[in-house]
Amino acid sequence: MTTVTNIVALLALTPATGDVVRVLGYHTPGDGGGGLFRWNGAAVGVPNGGTILGTIGTAGRWFRNLDIASEVDIRWFGARGDGVTDDTDAIQRCLDACPANGRVRIPPANQAPEGTEPRHYYLVSDGDDDGVCLRVARADITIQGTGDGFRRPNLRIFEAGKTILAFTGAARGNAVTGVGFVGDVYFDMKGLGTTSTGILFERSGGDANTLADVDSQIKTCLFQSLRHGILLYGRNVQIDDNAFVACCNGVRLAPLPNNDPAVNSKVTLRGIRITNNRFHICGFRLQNPILYSAPSVRYYYDPAVDGGVAEFSAIYVEPDWSGGGSASSTWLGPNLITDNFCDYSTRFYVGPANYGMISGNVVYQVVTNPADTDNPGAINLLTSPNEPHETGHWSVRGNSISVNGGQTEFEDGPAIWCDAAAGMIQGNTISSGGDGIAFGSQSQAVTVIGNLVQAVGQKSPNGSYASLRLAGADHIVTQNTMRQRPGTWADHAIVNAGTDVTIGTNHILPAHFREDLISTP
Repeated sequence: MTTVTNIVALLALTPATGDVVRVLGYHTPGDGGGGLFRWNGAAVGVPNGGTILGTIGTAGRWFRNLDIASEVDIRWFGARGDGVTDDTDAIQRCLDACPANGRVRIPPANQAPEGTEPRHYYLVSDGDDDGVCLRVARADITIQGTGDGFRRPNLRIFEAGKTILAFTGAARGNAVTGVGFVGDVYFDMKGLGTTSTGILFERSGGDANTLADVDSQIKTCLFQSLRHGILLYGRNVQIDDNAFVACCNGVRLAPLPNNDPAVNSKVTLRGIRITNNRFHICGFRLQNPILYSAPSVRYYYDPAVDGGVAEFSAIYVEPDWSGGGSASSTWLGPNLITDNFCDYSTRFYVGPANYGMISGNVVYQVVTNPADTDNPGAINLLTSPNEPHETGHWSVRGNSISVNGGQTEFEDGPAIWCDAAAGMIQGNTISSGGDGIAFGSQSQAVTVIGNLVQAVGQKSPNGSYASLRLAGADHIVTQNTMRQRPGTWADHAIVNAGTDVTIGTNHILPAHFREDLISTP
């Protein structure tokens, strides 16, 4: 058997039909792109640069011997993973060559020499300037990173405003596991400096006013320094066991505009399961002084300065869009957001509340801002802008929520902000720099039961805070426990500015509440 060093040497041979050649590497021996190739002198199929090699317009092809017929490796197509070479073309050709129901393997990138900048990534770019680096427009393929932990293979982009990987057209039933997506700035806690998207799910079917059923999975991936970790126009997606670090939005669910103004349509975002993920430093405006000690560095959201970043959150659901019929809205649910861990972030959830469950999440040391009147809390439950009270059948239960204790004047928003209708807030454990649970004027028929609200008003002795601040109408409040610790400043356990509110039996420990336990303005 003939042996050659690389693909260039293979293509320089003058073979006979049936010849088998061992290639030691794609570029250099041992780089993972080598293998066994068999020559077929009569073949005229289109070469793809990885599993089929040859010259277009000339008969004869080298065919790679595949150990597993349904699997391809990006190194077979020339990807280097050295953090310097642009690997976009090689990876795209591998994606295009993956067989039906097949698997694309992405091994760990090369190790940089000790003492140099880390380069554990494959560099990608938007070569044709369409906003997307890599594109999958097919169904039922798996993109799988074969490393783990810090050896996870990363795809990184240095261009601003681009998408690393997009699923478009007929894409559905796909999966991405064990791959890192790194944005256009190096990891330095600067959430606002990032402008790119990790994974985009575009509409993949249906009519102009309907989101597509994507039926896909994203598991054990890393999303770092991105505007949007995952931007989803679609339904039926499982997002499980991923890490989102320094992203403006970890997951953003986005409806499509209703293109027919005569149609009153509800665009349904349903079947989305966001489970067991970690969201770390998501939505931050600037550097975190816990890690960067400069006293002038700001790490909270200030609407007077930051303007239109009120949607920055670990999970954000766009509530509406411009245009469409008068009753157009995002119809959210049924969806599941459960067992996630979110820390040192600006908000955990912002979105409409409908047919969904937010449960079992640990939300620790998030930063909230009451000056942001739309989304002031760690968890923000919104109604539809066009259809007030068109929400229902939702629950927020069993979460542990700790809002930052209030190191600045902009850190005393509530743990839960509710402006929705017909749902339940149950069994949560809450501590907060500001109010514990607060309601907006559009809220209606919400049951608040069995929560432990403690140590609210940590921000300042000069504020006016409450464990539960009611507005709206027709709520039921019962079986909650409200208590304060020394060094916290709550005026009241309950402030009731709502109408037709039923306040049942609650357990209120009077110590450290400064005024009436229940106040009716």
